[in-house]
Amino acid sequence: MFLNYFVVIIGVNGSRQIRKMTDHIPPTLRKTFWIYGIGYLSILYACAIILIFTPIELILAIPRHLGFIYFKSVLIILLCGYGTFKIVRVVLLVARYAEPEPNDKLTVELVIGIILAVATVLFTVMLGLSIDALL
Repeated sequence: MFLNYFVVIIGVNGSRQIRKMTDHIPPTLRKTFWIYGIGYLSILYACAIILIFTPIELILAIPRHLGFIYFKSVLIILLCGYGTFKIVRVVLLVARYAEPEPNDKLTVELVIGIILAVATVLFTVMLGLSIDALL
């Protein structure tokens, strides 16, 4: 038996609408760019920078040595690279199925270029901070 899930949407003027969850609004390239490309990427690299400076070895009760710091830095770099790859895949998936809006200057190539440029800058900053934390 298929269950229908409903959601109540309350408008600005207090009006209420009940919609089925299956009748969702399809994602647009602009929303995907702002939510995933800017929001998720910023949160990902902010957490990575926090993890670089967090003394995890004190929490794990292991001595602070250079090998663990290298391991932590490489792990964080790999996770950020994988997260950036997943963001690009989501944008490409949405771009494949989304209807282009008329007079929209935001193209798929521009979105991917901006995401990769921002990820490269954040990756370089994170790498520099990681090397600085080693010294």
